[in-house]
Amino acid sequence: MSRPRVYKTEAVVLGGTRLGEADRLVTLYTQRRGKVRAVVRGALRPRSRLGGHIQPLTHCHLMLAVGKGLDVVTGCQILNPSIPLREDLVYQARGFYLMELIDNFCPEGLENRALFSLLVDTLEHLCLSEGGERVLRRFEVRLLDITGFRPELHRCLGCHQALEPVTNYLSLSAGGLLCPPCAPEQPPVHSLSVNAVKVLRLLQEADMETVNRLKLAPGLAAELEAALKGYIQFVLERRIKSGVWLERLRRELGPNGSLGGPQNGR
Repeated sequence: MSRPRVYKTEAVVLGGTRLGEADRLVTLYTQRRGKVRAVVRGALRPRSRLGGHIQPLTHCHLMLAVGKGLDVVTGCQILNPSIPLREDLVYQARGFYLMELIDNFCPEGLENRALFSLLVDTLEHLCLSEGGERVLRRFEVRLLDITGFRPELHRCLGCHQALEPVTNYLSLSAGGLLCPPCAPEQPPVHSLSVNAVKVLRLLQEADMETVNRLKLAPGLAAELEAALKGYIQFVLERRIKSGVWLERLRRELGPNGSLGGPQNGR
């Protein structure tokens, strides 16, 4: 059975670059076909209707025509413009961090509806003033799960015994936790407090409503962020550039600015 010449799909726009004089090459994460790179003809022309619709962080319904090399976007209906994500620097940095994670973890053309649903759900909650960072942590944990890199958090990967409620160690190479006696045998490791392990276990299973109710002390939040950042960097063998930008913004804006509201000088 031949592939249809035209197809429709929901998609989130991950990013885009200029292509020639007036076209734009966009990277999409689609519900039906996973990550897709496509061309938007005439997107850079002043009167282009499609160019104004297909912006990074936008959730939309697209019509695409199959091309010889790249597919071509022929129609777009915005489902969620994610305007707050684009108007606030910290929210925007969070959004681009999600986009970069998806782009790095996902090969082209591989459908993953669970991951698409996670991405859309996360975008809808990312602008919570006090909960945005918790939403990011849930996304990181669930992304690792869905893409096959779920860390083992219940049994020691060295001795295979159930973990005791003490400080344990996240082994990047082993892919999960080690108990204190086994940790020296498999560096590099990150120490994790009892509470950090509890929260990571919760995030592996929790829905967004539960995450929104979660309260984290600053020290615990920093511990979780550092552990997940190290684990993701090890898996990808690279740093996430937008994550560095997000960290710098938080330092520059201070605790009040990082909690939302206009922070771009308006």
